[in-house]
Amino acid sequence: MTLPVPTPVLRSATFADDEPVYANLPGRLAHQEMPVFGRADMWPGDCIRRPANKAPGAWLCSFPADPRWNLLTREISFAMLNPQHPALQAAGIFLPPGIWGLSTTRACGSALNLLREWAEEHQMPADFGLWQVEDWQGFIAARAEDTAPGTVRRVVAAVRHLIRFSPVLTGVPTLEDPWPGQSDSAVAQCPWTDELSTAAIAPEVWWPLLRAAWAYIDRFAPEILARHAHATRQKRDSRMRTQAQLDAVLEAWLADPGSRVPINAHLAGTPGEGRPLWATLSRQVSKSANLALFSPRSTAGRARRQRVELWIQQTGRTISQSPRQRKDPASEVSLPQRVSQDEHDDILRRWLDDPANLIPLRSTTGQTSEPAEPDWNEVARLVYEAEYADALSLSGTYHRASARRDWIRQVVASAPERTRPVDTGQTPRMVRAACYIWVAALTAMRDSEIFEITRGAVTQYYGAPAVASRQVKHDDSRPRSHWWIIEAVAQAIAVAEALSRHDTRVFGAINPALGDGFRVVRDIEDFITLVNANRHLTGLDEIPAGLVRPHMFRKILSA
Repeated sequence: MTLPVPTPVLRSATFADDEPVYANLPGRLAHQEMPVFGRADMWPGDCIRRPANKAPGAWLCSFPADPRWNLLTREISFAMLNPQHPALQAAGIFLPPGIWGLSTTRACGSALNLLREWAEEHQMPADFGLWQVEDWQGFIAARAEDTAPGTVRRVVAAVRHLIRFSPVLTGVPTLEDPWPGQSDSAVAQCPWTDELSTAAIAPEVWWPLLRAAWAYIDRFAPEILARHAHATRQKRDSRMRTQAQLDAVLEAWLADPGSRVPINAHLAGTPGEGRPLWATLSRQVSKSANLALFSPRSTAGRARRQRVELWIQQTGRTISQSPRQRKDPASEVSLPQRVSQDEHDDILRRWLDDPANLIPLRSTTGQTSEPAEPDWNEVARLVYEAEYADALSLSGTYHRASARRDWIRQVVASAPERTRPVDTGQTPRMVRAACYIWVAALTAMRDSEIFEITRGAVTQYYGAPAVASRQVKHDDSRPRSHWWIIEAVAQAIAVAEALSRHDTRVFGAINPALGDGFRVVRDIEDFITLVNANRHLTGLDEIPAGLVRPHMFRKILSA
């Protein structure tokens, strides 16, 4: 077997391999190892506090495999991260401290990699001293064909970093600026203007977007949060999955001296006297997390029945109980009971009389004149808490269930504001997007500052309600700042906080197991799509097509 030849790592004539690369950046974390210049694959930023809106994979500097370009990129990156290094000053390069951070340095490395690819494609000489002005301009022109002038400007800046630091770069002669007297914008053909560089969200998009966001926060969120909490509890209770875990739970219950097996009182004096209420017992043993602990359809369930029957013979610890009882006196666990058809009607009427209860409607294609129908299974879960789902099922007592459906349809027809789109599983994510839109629109906070909002951040500042967060831009070491807010913004933050599963952050993952981190651009676009698709259910205005990006929210307030 032939092993691959390791890529050689070139040594710098200016910087030592053991010099820490992030020593001069603010926000350093204690007890975190700092990478050194000699590390040639990447420089992870784990030792520097990472902004909340930065993914871990974007918080590092990476370098190409080519040995020459690897050393060149490392030297330029190190110089940007340490602008007052003695070697720079000895070469006549005097710069202010902290002028560039990790993100800017990483972007410069990416631009230098584009320069490497272009140079290899055009077979440019390895000695930059042999490059002509036309060569540098050719690279910029090639980038201008693929990207906007604003992006080309960053490529120009990377080339100028190469030229600026050329006196300390190994194997690179001192280079002259190919564009003397011209700004980066001028070279990139992105002329300076006194107009805002970032366009504001168009008014015809802004207003329906805000109205839709507030509808999801104020009208739809309470019920969605309740459903989300219910689903979260179910997932938490489903921890008992393996048969061994279930057996262990049963043994622990049997070992408790206070345990009593419920016996069906109706069977007293009959051949079936003393038969356990298996469903009731399953609820008690698993604390309602598993209703099929003693299912006769499984080998494990039958084995547990035998174990309980043997335990009854040995201990005699049972308690007679009617299935009509609501609670077992010993366990206080809710038990099923029969409810009359009249009681079903009363429960539904009370639910419909409460204007806070919204009726979920199934989406239609929008190409039919037929009104959208309620999601009957979801309505049954909301009204009867999943115990009596057949109360609205046409397969049971048809005329009673049909009449109940008509009552619900009458509310839908007379009060459209009492409806909402059926929850497709993505609705919590859309509510989170609505909260972000609302906070961004009414606070003028930057994207990074919104992501830095932590639990309990709503406070008082000089006697007025405010939200506290970190102002990351330009200096990550800065303490928390405050933004004054109105009550509606505090409500949006509270909703986002209830959805978040992150330990500290308000705008965090809703379900970390699915890797559903908050991707703002994607979620805003999905929110707009959802609003437009369900307008016939919600009555919300259509949001016209238009660019909506996180950094644009601040601009509309100053436009």
